[in-house]
Amino acid sequence: MKRSIYPERSQEASSILFDGDSRKTLVVPLDFAKREHAALVCLGTGEALSRPLRVFNTMEGVRFLVGKIERERNRLQIDRGRVLVGGEDPAAYAINFLEALRAERYMLLRVGAKEAKKYRSSTRASSDQIDMTGIAEAIIHHRARNLERHDGLWHKMRCASRARGRLVCDETALKNRIHRLVETLFPGFLDAARPPVAPFSDACLAILEKDFTIHKFRRTREATLAQRLASLGVHKPSEAATGLKALAENAIAPVEGEVAEYQARSLASKVESMRALRKSLWFEENEMARCLVQTPGFWLTTIPGVGVTLAGNVCAELGPTERWPDADHMASYAGIVSRQKQTGGQDSPPRKGGLPPDTNRRLRNYLLQVARHCGTTADPAGRLQWDLAEHVLMKKHKRIEAKGGRSRLATAKKFLDVARSLVRAGAYYMPERWLGSGFERVHEEEYHGYLAVMNDTLERKWREYDLAGIEPEVDYLVQWRILYECVAEHRSHRTRGS
Repeated sequence: MKRSIYPERSQEASSILFDGDSRKTLVVPLDFAKREHAALVCLGTGEALSRPLRVFNTMEGVRFLVGKIERERNRLQIDRGRVLVGGEDPAAYAINFLEALRAERYMLLRVGAKEAKKYRSSTRASSDQIDMTGIAEAIIHHRARNLERHDGLWHKMRCASRARGRLVCDETALKNRIHRLVETLFPGFLDAARPPVAPFSDACLAILEKDFTIHKFRRTREATLAQRLASLGVHKPSEAATGLKALAENAIAPVEGEVAEYQARSLASKVESMRALRKSLWFEENEMARCLVQTPGFWLTTIPGVGVTLAGNVCAELGPTERWPDADHMASYAGIVSRQKQTGGQDSPPRKGGLPPDTNRRLRNYLLQVARHCGTTADPAGRLQWDLAEHVLMKKHKRIEAKGGRSRLATAKKFLDVARSLVRAGAYYMPERWLGSGFERVHEEEYHGYLAVMNDTLERKWREYDLAGIEPEVDYLVQWRILYECVAEHRSHRTRGS
């Protein structure tokens, strides 16, 4: 297969369309709908072999479309591997239909909505036939990408990441509604300067869901309140009970009556919803972690300041690590590079604008979060040697910030460069001065101490997740543990030998 200059597009489809006879290629564009899809069978030259077909979104519809394709394929003596089936990015209702077609060994492609619109025969009107001709033209002009399997790791990671993002928004909205009710029933309980109970913690939710009113706290004895707080796992329950009693005495109490009772019942129901929401949120995070630990994206968690959630979100948006382009292209895709405009000849300098709007905003948000965490989080190895505390990303952040520049954008771009190097090499993060020939000057004890600190950090980052059932040969965390144990065992042998 020849390598295309468009690495994001389907290399297999381009090879078929470039190398073979276009009349020995079938292109089947699909226009998806919930109940009834539209399909068209045509040659690689663009010649239509049938009228637009109505295909039901059922197994009967799958058999009908496969029958049409097979009749044309046999009539024209076209190989099964030269059948290209494509459509715009499929919705959930079309996934099972496409997977049934994949089982027939057809090549499945996806075309971006923007590309499909570009190749339509009419820009003012839209119909099933016009849309399908646009999709077919986009495929013939090598503008299609491979449709990834919906049971693959990267697809599951992306689904879990985006579901988690929506749940986080729902959790924030629910917190705001709970906060509003609490401010009426017990002003200051959640937003005191130093709240006695951590807001929205498990102990806080347990308190809110049972007849929560300021009058109840005023009536309860301090010793009884401290005992209950201790049973809920509150740190320093006696001090927390004293603080709650003082807060209850100074706050303005609501008028007792039906309104307060209704608000307390409403608060209890919202706390129940919060627990269910957090359970769903943990499930999506755990699913994302299970996918991440089976990919080279695991090595991003060795970077100081990058946790499992942030690494999973970044990898989910960038896709398979073997297809990651250079840092400049990834930064452009994320929209963290300012727009430039230059006109008026070489004597006129370029003008910088704002960030481009038509980019992957999710990825940009995650990268800016990564930049903030990496720029303010010291390397844990700094506990062993002070000059290891400021790692390369932290230095970049401080240097750009000192100049008054856009420190988070610069740090995010540097992170992409570091991340790409790690996943391509399958290596863990190491201090910059240790790279290359500098590693030869590292003392063995210093290196072993660094690995011990990194091992503790990784175990702490991954301990919250359930990774049971993953095969050891594809589990990068298990591979890291084996590597660390081998180094530790080698060190112990050296120590006993000396």
